[in-house]
Amino acid sequence: MPMFKLRATENNLRIAEFLETAERGVKVERHGDEILVKFKYGFTITLLEVGSIIRGFTRRDWRNLIKEAKETIVGGKVQEFSDASFGVRPTRSERIYIRLDPLEKETIQEAAVLEGKSLSEFIRSAALKAASEAFDKETAMRMMKRKQKENSHAYVS
Repeated sequence: MPMFKLRATENNLRIAEFLETAERGVKVERHGDEILVKFKYGFTITLLEVGSIIRGFTRRDWRNLIKEAKETIVGGKVQEFSDASFGVRPTRSERIYIRLDPLEKETIQEAAVLEGKSLSEFIRSAALKAASEAFDKETAMRMMKRKQKENSHAYVS
């Protein structure tokens, strides 16, 4: 699981606890004078969020937080989006191999160019969108079946 370390300061403990309780897929472990922040999917955090939980949190504190995360991250990447937000995501290391005929590949490459994406990014986003739609469809079907079951029981009583 990707992770980074922070010094076990009062501020860092509060930030780590916030990340864990904010349902961002983060697990926090304290080991002596270090806090391990483990994550599965990645997350974004803003200076505004941190400022709302820690009074007097300065831009210098913010820069130090980002610096510690960047220097200690393993299996992931820290990306600054602005001077007031950054994201942490796992390193993309898994591969999927597919075979295409030349026309299929050319069609997908042209579509990727139209969207201003690399071939890899285009295929990744299309596959994730299809996966999300499949899960949404399955969830809708389960809900519909549950409603039908509830309605059929209502008429029996």
